[in-house]
Amino acid sequence: MSTPPKQVDKGTLRKAISASALGNMTEWYDYGVYAATATYITAAFFPGDGLGKIGTMLGFAVSFLLRPLGGVVWGPLGDKLGRKAIMATTILLMAGATALIGALPTHAMVGGLAPVLLILLRVVQGFSTGGEYGGAATFMAEYSPDKKRGFFGSFLEFGTMCGFVLGSAVVLFLEVLLTDEQMSSWGWRIPFFVALPLGLVGWYLREQMHDSPVFNEMQNSDVVKENAWQRALKYLRRDPKILYVTIGSTALVAVAIAIAGLLVPGIRLGMSAPVFVAIVVAVAVAVMLLVGFNYALFYDYWRPILTMVAMVIALNVANYTLLTYMPTYLKTTIGLAPSSATALMLIGQLVMAMCIPLFGALSDRTGRKPLWIVSLLGMFLLAWPLYSLMGKGFGIAIVAFVILGLLYIPQLATISATFPAMFPTHVRFAGFALSYNVATAAFGGTAPLVNEAVIESTGWNLFPAWYMMGACVIGLLAMPFLKETARCSIRGTEIPGPHTDATRLSEIEDARLAKAG
Repeated sequence: MSTPPKQVDKGTLRKAISASALGNMTEWYDYGVYAATATYITAAFFPGDGLGKIGTMLGFAVSFLLRPLGGVVWGPLGDKLGRKAIMATTILLMAGATALIGALPTHAMVGGLAPVLLILLRVVQGFSTGGEYGGAATFMAEYSPDKKRGFFGSFLEFGTMCGFVLGSAVVLFLEVLLTDEQMSSWGWRIPFFVALPLGLVGWYLREQMHDSPVFNEMQNSDVVKENAWQRALKYLRRDPKILYVTIGSTALVAVAIAIAGLLVPGIRLGMSAPVFVAIVVAVAVAVMLLVGFNYALFYDYWRPILTMVAMVIALNVANYTLLTYMPTYLKTTIGLAPSSATALMLIGQLVMAMCIPLFGALSDRTGRKPLWIVSLLGMFLLAWPLYSLMGKGFGIAIVAFVILGLLYIPQLATISATFPAMFPTHVRFAGFALSYNVATAAFGGTAPLVNEAVIESTGWNLFPAWYMMGACVIGLLAMPFLKETARCSIRGTEIPGPHTDATRLSEIEDARLAKAG
């Protein structure tokens, strides 16, 4: 028999929010710094004309290829060992890899080895992020009170935006302080070193925390006796055809892509043949592990998985187009000076960061779904005209970027309240990590690469707007299948919703406390 949920005291809740948000800030500080220093990284690791910027965008995108594999590994471990242990490990991996990027030799020093080392560190970052984000969002959602999950959960995304803001601010400070020559020579390294102390502080805060009451309740019950890997093996023994089909089809596709890359060098986007083949093999192995280890999850929860994948496509095409690719777009396509582009990004990111808790709190009153629908429709209708205005001057570009950001924020602010609530406790980490990372790897992390490649090859400067509009359509198609979970309990082994036993018990307890008060 389930029992009413125990309230978490305010001090513990504040610590949980701080531990999650600071770790998320460290993760996204890396992406903010990589975006703000993209032109310097191009010169240092991918010199020359043609594929230089595309190589930098590829270096960004390649880290996302390992995110699904990270989700496969960290997700089941997080559901078995606890959210805290995984979060403490992944933040150290992320911070360490980011700091090492600042110490890498450049192409002028070691030739082709330089971009290979950069990509390897980006792979480590991607693998760690595969567990970091899903774990932090799950941890935050499970600690938050049901009626204020939107507000408290939004602080995780506040940490996300603060990471982008801090990355832009550090780079802007250095661009103002140093000469262009100093910045290109060694100044670009400094922002990456800053990630290490940030990561150590985040690790310390997480080490002081306990796992969420929701997770501990599940661990202390006899309801769930198998972890994700054990369930997958049981399903595969029952119907092994899925394993054979996965291995065979993935191997055939991988071989075809590898042969095409060897025969048509342009497909490799400037990579050497061994590096290209290694990446293809890594992706193939990741896909096999992804489907094999998570077949039980697919079988039981295919509807929320597909719904989340569609929503994440819309979310992260916008995220990585607006927040990661935008600095390069402003400098090379619009023609803004580096310091002006960084200042524009910083202003927009600060406005967005301040609005995140407001939209999180609003979602507790109106629900998550209405905010998503308004955001998706708004971006679909206004992305093209706002992008058209960006080339009209610095002031107009700021206004256009801020409006786009404010249209996007209702999605970002409600991630931690919406996505973890789509799965029950015993598969929440794995379900979130799988769905989020697959969609992000395929569409989010590749958004800067796709945008740059299309603009470079066609000269279509407004393509990023149309790319976001297409992603918004995919997100809107998922809305009828999104279950509203605002004010619902996410405890127990049922998919959360207004009619679960856990929600009814929570409402009974709230009524009892109100009557007693």
